[in-house]
Amino acid sequence: MRAFVVFFCTLMLSISEVNLREVPFQNCASQKEHGEVTSVDVTPCDEDPCIFKHGTNETVAVSFIPHEVVTRAKILAYAIKWGMRFPLPLPNPNACQGYGMTCPLKSSVPVKLTFTQEVSESAPSGSYKLEAILTDQNGDTIICGIFQIKIT
Repeated sequence: MRAFVVFFCTLMLSISEVNLREVPFQNCASQKEHGEVTSVDVTPCDEDPCIFKHGTNETVAVSFIPHEVVTRAKILAYAIKWGMRFPLPLPNPNACQGYGMTCPLKSSVPVKLTFTQEVSESAPSGSYKLEAILTDQNGDTIICGIFQIKIT
């Protein structure tokens, strides 16, 4: 189960260049966001929803524009299945280290958050919604997005 959790967390924040596909996403913040998602790209992905195969590397890139200066950022991730939201702990929730961006982030300057992770053989097969939230130094939501995947 731990491998499953790590996979989903890291999957939300990745990028690669083979079979790159911009995937549909929905904003999920119930409050005002301090930024806007411009795209969510998954690699490899050939269809909607993206199909992730056990034992392969999957990459997700989230491009966004912060509407404020961000001195610190934290990532929160969730898997949504059967109408329930399961928190997915990241190995490193500090978004300013190891995800391809460096804080402070400047207001109105585009940023790309990236990460790649292997789909664990123990990850349960099925369809999931993945939710990722990026918060700032005050705990306010910068961006929040949800997209669908299928693990086979």
